[in-house]
Amino acid sequence: MEHGHSIPGPFLDLPLVYPHMNLLPKTGASVLLAVAFLLTCSCGARSGEDSVSVRRIEELIERSLQPGDPAAKIEGFLKENGFTYAFNRFDLRYEARAPGSETKEPNGVPSVIIVDLYLNPDHSFKRSEVRKVYTHL
Repeated sequence: MEHGHSIPGPFLDLPLVYPHMNLLPKTGASVLLAVAFLLTCSCGARSGEDSVSVRRIEELIERSLQPGDPAAKIEGFLKENGFTYAFNRFDLRYEARAPGSETKEPNGVPSVIIVDLYLNPDHSFKRSEVRKVYTHL
């Protein structure tokens, strides 16, 4: 097998194993690869990407709520921090959406951070779960 041809470029100098199957001109392949690289890298830059994260919400809950805290303190926490929430009386939990957590992933799929605050039968704070949910699959 002869490796007489290669694709020129600063990051790519691969020999063409089958030069007769090359569909792009040699310089066109380099340009195409460079454009593809730039497009995939630039999509990750989003404004406010680090402002709200699952870990930051977990830390906020850990600092603000302790097991056994009453429902009034939980609701105060949710209101004070701007969460959109509802109480699920069947599962004894507050279901909340973290403010400012709506983002688009690099692939364009929207996501949001959801917080579940579980209660004991006496309606005191039991535990929390924080997760990122992809809202369009």
